[in-house]
Amino acid sequence: MGLSFSPLARKVAYGGFFVLLAPFGLWLWSSRLTCSLPAFHSLWIGIPLLAVGGLLMVLAMWRLWRDGGGLPMNAFPPPRVVTTGVYALLPHPVYAGFVLCCAGAAIVANSTSGLWIATPVAALGCLSLLLGYEGPDLRRRFGSQLPAPWMGLPAGQGFLPLSRRVGTALAVLLPWAVFYLAVKAIGIPADALETRSGWEWAIPVLPVTMPVYASIYLVAPLTFLLCADRAEMRRLAVSGWMATALNTLLYATVPATAAFRPVTGNDWMSQWLAWEQRMALPAAGSLPAFHVTWAVICAAFLARGSLRRWAASCWLWCLGLAVSCLTTGMHSLADVLAGGLTGAVCLRPERLWRRMLDEIEALGNHWKAWRFGPLRVSTTGYGRGWRAWR
Repeated sequence: MGLSFSPLARKVAYGGFFVLLAPFGLWLWSSRLTCSLPAFHSLWIGIPLLAVGGLLMVLAMWRLWRDGGGLPMNAFPPPRVVTTGVYALLPHPVYAGFVLCCAGAAIVANSTSGLWIATPVAALGCLSLLLGYEGPDLRRRFGSQLPAPWMGLPAGQGFLPLSRRVGTALAVLLPWAVFYLAVKAIGIPADALETRSGWEWAIPVLPVTMPVYASIYLVAPLTFLLCADRAEMRRLAVSGWMATALNTLLYATVPATAAFRPVTGNDWMSQWLAWEQRMALPAAGSLPAFHVTWAVICAAFLARGSLRRWAASCWLWCLGLAVSCLTTGMHSLADVLAGGLTGAVCLRPERLWRRMLDEIEALGNHWKAWRFGPLRVSTTGYGRGWRAWR
């Protein structure tokens, strides 16, 4: 005879798991982990993160209760869609607030494993839940009624107001800045490979090219402001998120660095370049060169959008910026080529995503086995994995 629980008991058990057991499990797990990455402790950063994250969660839960008629439980979802309050500001504020709280608590507690392991795992868990279950369920139940928050992907077609363009730009560029600063905080791996070849040290450092190198800081946000069409803005935002994910993955898995070449002049451009080098220390996160990745993305969208009449000028600027990465001494040729490649890949994120899904599906569906007497050996995924048992 199976056990049966009332609807209230099921909701209490489900809520208790996510409110109590999941955070406790993350804390217990991170407290038993060892992590060799740099520690980061700051009450001035950790406490505001905790406060903002907690406020986001409280405000979102209140809106779900008052306007949605339910609680933040995807197994027992509210019957009405919520488009007001914090849900008009950013998508999925409960999950965003939870991740901020995880990061803030780790920084306050000076927990290295909590910051570099538990917090990313919590973020990936929330993302997986959104992409794999909650997102499709929301689209199925509410369709066009779903909100298009200020810091999110714009819905529909046609003209996009300036304020919405600013919000989408922040939704893309802020995560990029956070991940890039995290890479800098981790520093240069002990086994990092110097990507600058010997002959590259003979390339003259030309501070006069610094304005071209630094122009990406202006052109990247400007591309979002000039991209007035909603469909084009969605493609640009997804390309930016894909670039963030791909470059961060390469920074974390490919131990590479490119030592900055020294500046010798005393003029204001030389001082500007020297300041840029100081701000960019340590020389981590160099391969691929994010300047080139973003230059390719911006040039492609501007050349086929608002500035299509000046398409040649857009690509000429992109080429000039790639060259300036060498003439300022900030990057190696390998960094520049890798940045161009990742930028080109991210121009068609839907193709990359579809290819990844196809490969993963083929990997999961492939199976073959051989018997050697009592021993059976099986392979999964084109022979890239194996299992054996009696």
